Amino acid sequence: MNHTITLYTGVDVEQAVYQAAFSQTDGMADIISQIRAQATAEVADVDGTTSKGRDKLKSVAYAVAKAKTAIDGTGKELVAEAKAKIKIVDDNRKTVRDELDVLRDEIRRPVTEWEEAQKAEQAKIDSLLAELDGLTAIQDANGEWIHSGSLKSYLSQAQQLSNHENERVQSRASDVIKHLQQAIVAAEQREAQQAEIAQLKAEQEAQAKAAYEAQIAAQAAEQAKAQAAQAMKAEREAAERAKIEAQLQAEQAEREKQAALAELEKQNAERIAAEQRAADIEHKRAVNRGILSAMLECGIEEAAAKEFLLNVVNGKVAHLSVNY
Repeated sequence: MNHTITLYTGVDVEQAVYQAAFSQTDGMADIISQIRAQATAEVADVDGTTSKGRDKLKSVAYAVAKAKTAIDGTGKELVAEAKAKIKIVDDNRKTVRDELDVLRDEIRRPVTEWEEAQKAEQAKIDSLLAELDGLTAIQDANGEWIHSGSLKSYLSQAQQLSNHENERVQSRASDVIKHLQQAIVAAEQREAQQAEIAQLKAEQEAQAKAAYEAQIAAQAAEQAKAQAAQAMKAEREAAERAKIEAQLQAEQAEREKQAALAELEKQNAERIAAEQRAADIEHKRAVNRGILSAMLECGIEEAAAKEFLLNVVNGKVAHLSVNY
């Protein structure tokens, strides 16, 4: 049964048309136009400066918002229903993919196993061919010739692969064997030449070493002789210096001795002189006291007597002196 839905006052839409509009491009444009026309007609003569007018405007705006919420809610319900249907479709698709992939793999398994076995066998053959290619090297990573002993080891490995069941391996092993046999001959010739050169070089180095050691020994002997002569010269010079130093020390000791004797004589002379001066002074004092005493006995005053005696001693009295 198809019934009508009121989306806004004066906007009535059949349910089937309403739901179909959600899945059409611009399907809601007509409904929006009807709501806009109805709402704008309701407020065309409303005065927004009055309280009544403002209440009317708010009421119409609220009605528009309710219409929006109702329409959006319907859309959400339709989206949820669509998502549920899409999920069922996706689940069925996944089941088909998984089950038929398993069936495909089961049917193809013998072919897959055969292909994998072929790949493994080919990988083994490729590994053996690569191993044989690696045995063809006659120089190392540094460009040095590989020794014949190592080449013979390579040859032994190649010979072990020469009877392999795979024809490619057999053919490659045969080529490698021929290559290594030629390389071994060349290596042995080269090593023989190198050994001969090394022997000549060793002999030359031994001769050079012997000559050098003989030269060093001769230089050492000459140096030892020179050192011995120098040591003898040093000993003679040391003995001469010791003799001179001993002589100088003896002379210095003699000078010091003479100086000490002279100093002693000087000190004795000074002492005797001092004693003589002291005795002379004491004698003169005794004489002066005798003269002074005689003058005092003659009644001359002591001060005058001392002054007169001092003048006589100092040679200030003519024709008169003291005979000490």
